Amino acid sequence: MLDHQGDRGRGRPRDRARAARGFYGTTRFDEFVDRTDLSPSVAAARLKQLVELGALAKQPYREPGSRPRDEYVLAPMGRDLFPVVLALTQWADKHLQPDGGPILTVERASGKPVGVAPHTDSGAPLDLEDLAVVPNETWLRA
Repeated sequence: MLDHQGDRGRGRPRDRARAARGFYGTTRFDEFVDRTDLSPSVAAARLKQLVELGALAKQPYREPGSRPRDEYVLAPMGRDLFPVVLALTQWADKHLQPDGGPILTVERASGKPVGVAPHTDSGAPLDLEDLAVVPNETWLRA
């Protein structure tokens, strides 16, 4: 799915900001075009790919006096991708952006920055040395 965020200039701050729009409330086609500086045809193609992939879903809406249109909302697959996008943004801001990058993700209530890090089911933080990769028993039986 990350391939579908844009083929040219992957990893540039502007591209990461474009990709994040769906996570931060952009739902209407015109908003995607205006906020990403993509041409309408490129935005339409990218949105179509994300719908076909299952990351976005179309939802009909109608403004008073206008024809019915579709808006694009995060599907469960897209919502599940958010920690991945946040982790990549966090890594890029730390290692590639001397000033921290173009966008921040903060807790809505406090305004404090949030991040992604490994932790146990109970929430205890883990270091890389605390982790192990083991075979998935379900796959071994298949």
